[in-house]
Amino acid sequence: MPAIHLPRLKAQVQALVAIAGDVPQFIRQTHELFYFYANRAQRQGQSGAPPPVISWYNLPPPVIRTLQAELAPFADREPEQSLLLCDAMWAEEIFEFRLLAASLLGEIPPEPPEPILQRIQRWALPGEDEKLLKALIDKGFHRLLHEKPDYVIQQIETWLTDPSLEVQELGLRALVPLVNNPDFENLAAVFTLLGPFMRTVPQPLRDHIVAAVKSLARRSPIETAFILRKNLETFANKDIAWLARQALEAFPPEIRSSLRQALRVAMLSGDHAV
Repeated sequence: MPAIHLPRLKAQVQALVAIAGDVPQFIRQTHELFYFYANRAQRQGQSGAPPPVISWYNLPPPVIRTLQAELAPFADREPEQSLLLCDAMWAEEIFEFRLLAASLLGEIPPEPPEPILQRIQRWALPGEDEKLLKALIDKGFHRLLHEKPDYVIQQIETWLTDPSLEVQELGLRALVPLVNNPDFENLAAVFTLLGPFMRTVPQPLRDHIVAAVKSLARRSPIETAFILRKNLETFANKDIAWLARQALEAFPPEIRSSLRQALRVAMLSGDHAV
């Protein structure tokens, strides 16, 4: 792997972006760039982090960051061509190409939003690399979250009410960046959508439900704690108690204390070993 010389890297990437309108040529030359910078000496897992579940070039972070930065203006200027480029990069089945595809998708103007959402749903499959799933949600939704939050919440509702647990998982994942977006104010809609999952916590979705509740606890701790306490008082089942315990750390200390008290009361409220 050659040393990173940032001016040279930027010039190489700018030359790539200049041919982004020619998708096959862009893919070929991006492979050449990745091969040039690939860290072939480092063994998988040597860095301490688990390797991706698909093939990768093991690139130094500046290569991907520079490509993401230089491709963003292209996405804004050429949305239709950028969608074709996203499709081609995702089809490569290589970690860095898919990471770029997720990032580029989030820089495309969401007019209309459907092509972006369709790709996110099509690509966010079970068994996909966790880092890529996170990139699809955190980066692929970028402009949609800021420019069309109402549309996103409608789509999340569709996902969360789908009978498939896999589709529900996508909806739960998408709730987190939506809640974390300070420009999004319709938290009441989020509480409504998340309500059934807070009362009965399906085992395959537990981690994603906890992540969503923690995001709400940080954004709106008083309201989130009120709903958890109300559920504990009304239902007092193991799922609600488990969820409340898992979410405790996300609340401010004074609210955490009141939730612990609600949990103690729930333990004595009946035959539920909460």
